[in-house]
Amino acid sequence: MLEYRLDKLTDDKLGRNIYRKRHKLYTSIVKFSKQVKNDGIFAENIVRLVFDAINLNHFHKNHPHVDIGVIIPIPGITKRNEILSVKSTINYKNTSSLLTDTKAIKIESLFSYLLFAHYNFDVEYVETVNSPVTLLNKAIKEANNYKKYVDYKKVVQVTTFYLMFHNEKGIEDEFLSDIKNIIEDKENDLSYGKYSEYDEKVKNSLLNLDAPISIGLCYIDKNADDKEGIVCVIKKTNPIQLNKYWDKLLDIWCTREYFGATNKQGGKVTKYLRYSDICDIYGIEQGDDFPIEIRIKTGSFGKESIDGETKEIKHKEKTDKRIRRMYVATKFKDADFQDKDYRIVSTFNKMIDVLEDEPNLVTKFDNFIKEISRKEFKKLPWLTKK
Repeated sequence: MLEYRLDKLTDDKLGRNIYRKRHKLYTSIVKFSKQVKNDGIFAENIVRLVFDAINLNHFHKNHPHVDIGVIIPIPGITKRNEILSVKSTINYKNTSSLLTDTKAIKIESLFSYLLFAHYNFDVEYVETVNSPVTLLNKAIKEANNYKKYVDYKKVVQVTTFYLMFHNEKGIEDEFLSDIKNIIEDKENDLSYGKYSEYDEKVKNSLLNLDAPISIGLCYIDKNADDKEGIVCVIKKTNPIQLNKYWDKLLDIWCTREYFGATNKQGGKVTKYLRYSDICDIYGIEQGDDFPIEIRIKTGSFGKESIDGETKEIKHKEKTDKRIRRMYVATKFKDADFQDKDYRIVSTFNKMIDVLEDEPNLVTKFDNFIKEISRKEFKKLPWLTKK
């Protein structure tokens, strides 16, 4: 278990992330602790700030399955390009109940993400002719019409093949024809060859989808000592590869017969992973909690002055500050640096880190500019006009 206070700086990378972002973290933790109904926004923001990550929902609204993307790894905690599915609650009992209450993992959302990854994370994939969930539901509906045993893994594999390689207009008839042939064991009579060829092509594509993926939890510890201030807890699994995650999830859905499950009234059943399933997928021993736990304590932060400035900022000043930053961020995002993009972005990234640690460098730089403008400096021989 790792513990940090917002008003204390530690030497490790995670501690530096937390200390640098302490002002925004404090605001998000306080607002999260006061929510009557959890909307997930503050919890996601807390996890993003702690891991110095990006919110994937900025790239695509209602991002499928995952929420946060890690760019720079934190040894022992996150890996480079790790993606997290963040779950949160304002009434924490235990990890099992949190995941159950949030219906944490559904195959439909992961299926959408799998396709998103296959299309190299291009947001335009959602505008393809047939959406992943729609086509999958049509295949499952067709399979559920049969009284005999259905190999749902093959049904999903055929669906995946079409979405990856033949997501075109007018494929619905041949797609449903292939689904019927798979159900009836006519594996050599498919529209684009044999089932074994479909299967091999999909598996080869899945091999490339090796992004590390994990589950993160976020909640307020309401049993913590008041002297520590508010205590926000982040728990997470160690990551596994996306393709392995998908294979294990699909196995569970088929074993549990979730594809064909209905209630007594014939309505849809909410299907999601149980806590024991998540433990199996991520290699957690039964009865154990998630292996990584981070406790962030507000301590005296917010009650005292920071660097000679009071914590409270007037509303107008706060709004102006946000507008300035949004303007610069938007301008930076839209700027065309041509073939120097990587160098320029890297330079600005380093500048932000350095200035965040020591904002007074700006004042020192201003003084430096004044010094080089002094008349004495202009008298130097190599600057004297002839």
